[in-house]
Amino acid sequence: MATVHCIIESDPDNGFAGWVIGFRHFAVTGSTPEAVEAALRSRVMSMHEAGTLALESDFARIVSIELPQSQPDGSAH
Repeated sequence: MATVHCIIESDPDNGFAGWVIGFRHFAVTGSTPEAVEAALRSRVMSMHEAGTLALESDFARIVSIELPQSQPDGSAH
C-alpha cells in the first residue's frame, strides 16, 4: 500500500487550497479544510483507479521552522 501526502492551506482568494505533494499540477479549493480534504481524496482515488496518478517525487518529510516574533519596528524579539 502506498501513501499519498497532501497539503491544505488557507488561501485568501478561495478559502482553502490543497494539492498532492509531488503532484502539484492540480489544486483543489474549498470554503473549509474538510471540503478540500474530501475533494483531494476523491480526486486522488479517481486518478489512482484510472492509472493516471504518477507522482513526480517521493515524500521525505515535513519541516516546521518557527520564526521569532517581529516587533513593530521590524526587529526580531
